[in-house]
Amino acid sequence: MTKQECAVIQAYTGTTMLQGDDLEIFYSYIEHLMGRPVFTHEIPDLEPMISRLSKKDFLMICERAVDLEDIIDGLEEFFADGEDPNVFSDENVDHPAHYQTNDGIETIDVIEAFTKGLEGIEAVCTGNILKYVCRWKKKNGVEDLKKAQWYLDKLIESLH
Repeated sequence: MTKQECAVIQAYTGTTMLQGDDLEIFYSYIEHLMGRPVFTHEIPDLEPMISRLSKKDFLMICERAVDLEDIIDGLEEFFADGEDPNVFSDENVDHPAHYQTNDGIETIDVIEAFTKGLEGIEAVCTGNILKYVCRWKKKNGVEDLKKAQWYLDKLIESLH
């Protein structure tokens, strides 16, 4: 994965891919998208527009990727310098910390217990409510609580 591709992915997803001097590649890319100089303090307010403007480039990168293994290999190569050695660990897939209590109870087990006998939208909404409420403190804070609220509102709406 090239640094330019990392800049596109960072622009589209908001996920930090470039650091240090390489951030200049990201800034140049978003300035190209916006057609004007962009100051660091403006980026949070411009993120939705930057994401929308970079979508075409992001999709082209995805189309060029031969398969998921190529993408994973590229990301592993990118992080090979020790940036984040845990990005691709099985533990982050099988037992992520933000889905566990301090006692090791996993959110998936809670969801399974509370959605038994539910079907369709009731099962989906209940599972998502539990997921977001269980992880909010360890992952996305208030954003996760708002997502839980969205699913709760959807569940209530579906019952009328």
